Amino acid sequence: MKVQLGSGHDDIIIPENNLQGILLPPSVDKLADQSDYKIMDSLIEEDKYFSLDKFLADIKNSENGDLLIIMNDANRPTPSFVILEQLMWVVSDFNKVCVSIATGSHSPPNENEIQSLLGNSYDTFKDLLHIHRAREKDQHRYYGRTSRGTEVFLDKILDNYNNVLVIGSVEPHYFAGYTGGRKAFLPGLSFFNTIENNHSFSLDPEAKLLKLDSNPVHLDMMEACGLIENKRIYSIQLVLGGDGMIRKAFGGSLENSFLSAVPECKRLNSIMISQKSDIMVAVAEYPLDISLYQSQKALENSKRALKDGGTMIFVSKTRKGIGDPVFYDLLSSSNDLDSIENHISNNYKLGYQKTAKFIEAIKRFKIMLVTTLEPSVVKKIHMRPLDSVQDALDLSIQEEGPDSKVLIMPMATALVPSLE
Repeated sequence: MKVQLGSGHDDIIIPENNLQGILLPPSVDKLADQSDYKIMDSLIEEDKYFSLDKFLADIKNSENGDLLIIMNDANRPTPSFVILEQLMWVVSDFNKVCVSIATGSHSPPNENEIQSLLGNSYDTFKDLLHIHRAREKDQHRYYGRTSRGTEVFLDKILDNYNNVLVIGSVEPHYFAGYTGGRKAFLPGLSFFNTIENNHSFSLDPEAKLLKLDSNPVHLDMMEACGLIENKRIYSIQLVLGGDGMIRKAFGGSLENSFLSAVPECKRLNSIMISQKSDIMVAVAEYPLDISLYQSQKALENSKRALKDGGTMIFVSKTRKGIGDPVFYDLLSSSNDLDSIENHISNNYKLGYQKTAKFIEAIKRFKIMLVTTLEPSVVKKIHMRPLDSVQDALDLSIQEEGPDSKVLIMPMATALVPSLE
């Protein structure tokens, strides 16, 4: 049987008796013609007490007439350009407008990425851009300390604007529960040390996929956002299907729009399975195949459907290589994984949460990595490099046995399987 993997990967052939299933996000209609619809039409569920229409009208009629638009960078699948293309009029009608690309701790986007992020609004906004740089401390202002001890430093761009429009998307996240909403500020516009302290809570057992209650990362993020005062903040949170198209949108306050989007995100991005498989083919799809660092989300999601001791075929283009080297340097530093885990617990650095999650998977499964990385690079992090998905699949069935069952996740960063 032929199976399409997408994301630029070759089709694979699998014996029908080995195929347990192909896991895909639920098939639902897209919201509308996403190249043409009006922004108000996109807000299927909006806070009736705090509408986007009124938010923008109040700015237009105010003395200051300023607006800061915060959007995600190229490491997220958020189609912010859909919203921006309906907001080009604010440049002529408002006194002062800025679009801030909230990179968090990521590298600044290149020109091609900026063009992709802005879409048809590129010519309108290209000279009004602000790009966050987390490591430049003098470009951040102190807002206070959370109850968990996180010192909150946020980009000084916020000082120049009274009105803030956040454009985000809500997706499952491997330690924050869900991404979106509050992440526009933390990590989006935060100083590196602020991000690092918040992400250190990812080592807590309560910091996990699809969980918000008692999740210290989420709660710390929310508390940090609560330190932002004297700003009118309106938030648009998109919920995407597996194809990256908008399925639903929520508008209102930062907290309400995010929390309203979470149930819809869970419905569209999770799937129930009756039993775990012997072999998993997990594909990190675009844009999260940008690096091994970002692709790890595919591994984190898919491992929920694989038996302990089974074979994980982890597939990613890794278009920009490893990504942040901190996690790789530590993971490749020793063959003693227990000692690395102890080091993480006692000497946390931003990125070590990736190392911890990789170690957890390496201990539980046999991992074959199909990637553009050099085989020597893969071997250093205790994984087995394979040239093609087909080679990996054939070898896995040979090793696991002729009756072994295979699950395939062509969009593994967009779907979370759970055992019934």
